[in-house]
Amino acid sequence: MVAAHPDTVRQALTFAYQIDDGPEVARIDLVGPGEELLDTLPLSASSPEITLTHPVSGVLFPPATASVDLAWDARDADGDDLLYSVFYSPDDGVTWLDRSLEQSESGHRLALQPHTTRHSAKVIVTDGVRSREALVRFTVTQQLFLPNITR
Repeated sequence: MVAAHPDTVRQALTFAYQIDDGPEVARIDLVGPGEELLDTLPLSASSPEITLTHPVSGVLFPPATASVDLAWDARDADGDDLLYSVFYSPDDGVTWLDRSLEQSESGHRLALQPHTTRHSAKVIVTDGVRSREALVRFTVTQQLFLPNITR
C-alpha cells in the first residue's frame, strides 16, 4: 500500500515509462523493492505492420467534404490481436487530435474541421506492446466564389 495523503491509503498507483523495445527484448519485468518480481510482460517477436489504403496521400477532395473514410490493412506476424488509434491534424501535422483510441475495427470516419485545406491523419497499430504508425496527408480544395456581374 502507498500512502498518498495522511487520511487516504491507495491500493494501486498508475505510472507510465517509455522503454526501448528493440527486437532483442523478449520481456519486460516489473521489479519492486528488494528485487521482488512484481509482474512480467512477454513481448512479441515482431511489431505489427500497417498500410493506409484510403485515402492515398496527396488526394484532393471537393470543397464540401465534411468527413473522410479512413481504411487500412494491418497484420501481425505473431498473430497477436491488434488495436488501432486514430489521430487527426487540421494543420498538416503541426498539432494532433485523438479521434479514436484502441479500436478493433480497421476503418474510421474522420470528421474534418471546416475552413481548413491541408489535413493529415495518423493511425497507430499496437499488439499491446509493440506498435507502428501510418500517415496520410490530403487536401480539401477551397470553394471559389466568382462575382456575378450583370449589365
